[in-house]
Amino acid sequence: MIFTIIRGVLIYVRFPGFADLPGAFSHWLTSLEMSPMLIPVMILLAYAVPGMFMEAIIIALLVALPRMENGGLEAMVYELMHWNPTQVGLTWDSLRYPPVTEHLRQQAGMGLHGPAERLVAILENGVLEGRTGDGDVFHYDLCEDEPVKVARHHLVAALNTNGERGNR
Repeated sequence: MIFTIIRGVLIYVRFPGFADLPGAFSHWLTSLEMSPMLIPVMILLAYAVPGMFMEAIIIALLVALPRMENGGLEAMVYELMHWNPTQVGLTWDSLRYPPVTEHLRQQAGMGLHGPAERLVAILENGVLEGRTGDGDVFHYDLCEDEPVKVARHHLVAALNTNGERGNR
């Protein structure tokens, strides 16, 4: 089957050259009484109009069509037309802004490296501790009820343990 398709493509590709179709087409285009700038515009429009629908047709034929056999289309349309987010505890506005879950936080945290990763760990643990370059040891218990004053050089020492900067 594949070899038949490849043979057909090879025959089709060679046919326009043997039949001098490109030469005939260019002779016809140059013989038209119109502006030279209008010819490329018309060629672009000739490709653009079918191109607008090509992706949707391919998706429909390759992806959706096999799944829509035996009543699949009717079931999908029924579900879409009768779905109500309030039945599952959502609102239409909550669909635009997904809830921040523990898994979403973990996924966001996996993209962090260096000081940013250490800052998130400090905030999650609620403890800021470390040692400055001078050898001074510091320890802060962070809580959500009241603000905790942290010395800037202690925070810098805790975040930049290896002299790193930024998120990489």
